[in-house]
Order: sequence, then structure tokens, then C-alpha cells
Amino acid sequence: MEYQEFKVMIQKRMQEIMGDAIEVGFETYLKNNHTEIEAMTLKKKGLQTKVMLSPAIHLQDLYILYKKEGDSEKFHACLVEIKKLYMEQESKGLDFIDRDWDSIKGSICMNLLYEDWNKEWLEEEEVSHCKFLNFVIVLRSIVDISSQGIGSMVVTKELMSYWQITEEELWAAAWENLYQERFYIQSMNDVIKSEIREHEMDIDYKEMDSMLPLYVLSNQKRAYGARAILRTDLLQAFAMGAGRNLYILPSSVHELILIPDNGNYSVDDMRETVRTINETQVPEQDRLSDTIYYFQKDSGTIEIAE
Repeated sequence: MEYQEFKVMIQKRMQEIMGDAIEVGFETYLKNNHTEIEAMTLKKKGLQTKVMLSPAIHLQDLYILYKKEGDSEKFHACLVEIKKLYMEQESKGLDFIDRDWDSIKGSICMNLLYEDWNKEWLEEEEVSHCKFLNFVIVLRSIVDISSQGIGSMVVTKELMSYWQITEEELWAAAWENLYQERFYIQSMNDVIKSEIREHEMDIDYKEMDSMLPLYVLSNQKRAYGARAILRTDLLQAFAMGAGRNLYILPSSVHELILIPDNGNYSVDDMRETVRTINETQVPEQDRLSDTIYYFQKDSGTIEIAE
């Protein structure tokens, strides 16, 4: 079944499962790096208030499952589970969001976007943001929406007005939360060995130990952990311990790669490696940058490596 036929079929099937009170439709969402994601949406019919949070199921994920399983019991069970999740996290309007700033400010977090890949989105959306190197930093609010997980919203001028706060208050909360967040630095060898043990693979550990000294920097949840590049105190402590300046490679929006500079690395080669990995292995919405960055341990500053 071709994708367009699948869309017609899945809308009809899901409408039968959800009943007449729920409208099953499709929307295209603009994600990081101007990536368009087509999703199936479930909303109460006749909902008048502006929707701030709404369940959205990626159609491509459903299509892949359908091609793998066909019209099987497993596929039908997936659709029934979607209904169950919707009942727990149905569409939320602005009134759902806590108006008390003291209660909500601990949920504000920073996300990095590569400026050149997101200019159109920034021009369209009224969001508070600031620049850092060739990035822009936008703010999101993490919201518990069900027992199954969490959602998040970009902080817009409308939300700031709803909370009755200034940009200064918003950014002060974001910086405070950044410095309270827990990050880690782990050698790439240890990360790979952990994956090997988890998947019970065979590999020559002696060969691994001869690899380049690469380190992964992320947060505890490994979700949007690349904002750790803003924690120059952590980078400086690591660089001082290593006794070297650091190259910073943008692995994805979720993590960074640190390489202590021993004088033997080519920035052009590293840049080409990052570009190739981004194009072949990292989903477009998770790409952070093709740029290589350089951290000076003595001054505690970051610059674009040339």
C-alpha cells in the first residue's frame, strides 16, 4: 500500500475507533532545522479554545509499522493503544497551563538551534531567543501531560503574557535551571562498551582501547543535552583536568563529542566527518550543526574553530 492510500485507510480506521466525538485529522509540524513532520491528530470536535498541547502521532512511524506487520492484530492493538493514550492526554487549551509563575519557572529549559537552518521558523514564531556563536537559544517549558510521559512547549510571547513575566525573569529562570541540571562526561570507549554489553556483541576491546580519546557530554536523560556547551564551568574543569584545550563536535541536539587537543587534529577533516555523519546517520530534526568549536581552557571561552 502506498503512503497516500495508507493515510486514507488509517484516518477511516482511527475514526471508527475514536467515535464521533473526536475528529481525526492530519497536520504538518515544523520541527528543528525546518524539518516537516506529518502527524495524525486527535481533537474534540467543536473545541473553541486555542490548543496548546495535543497528541500527535507521526504518520511515518505508523506507516513503517503497517508495512512490517500488515493489517494484523499487533497493528490494530497499536491503534487501540493510541486511543487509550489520547484519553489520558487529550488536547489541552491555554487554561490547562499553570498560570502561577513560581510553580512553572522550574520547568523552563534551553534548547540550541543552528541559526542558519532555522531562520524562517524564527521569523514566523514570536519566541524569546538569544544568539550564541552560530546558534540561537530558544526556551521551552516541560509539561507533565500523562502517566505515559511529558510534553514541551516553546515559550512564546503569548505564554509570557499569560504568566505575566518579563523576558528578564524568563531568562533568569532558564539560566538557574541550566546550572541546576546534571550533566556527565563519559569516554566514548565506555559508552560503546556499555552498548556492546547491552546487546551482547563480540568485539576486540584491545582494539577499542587504541581509539582516539573521545568523550561524550550530555545530560542524565540524554535529551537535548547539547545545551551543556553553555556550561563553560564544566568544560573548563574537564579541560584543566586533561591539561589541554578542547575541540567540541556537535554530535546531535542530544549530545556533544569532546576531543582534547594534542596538536594532531585537522579541523577540516573533523568538519567533513561531522557533515557526513549528519547527512547519513542523524535524523534531520536532531542535527545540531556542521561546525567545529574550540574551547580555551585558560580563558574558559568557546569559539568557532578555523
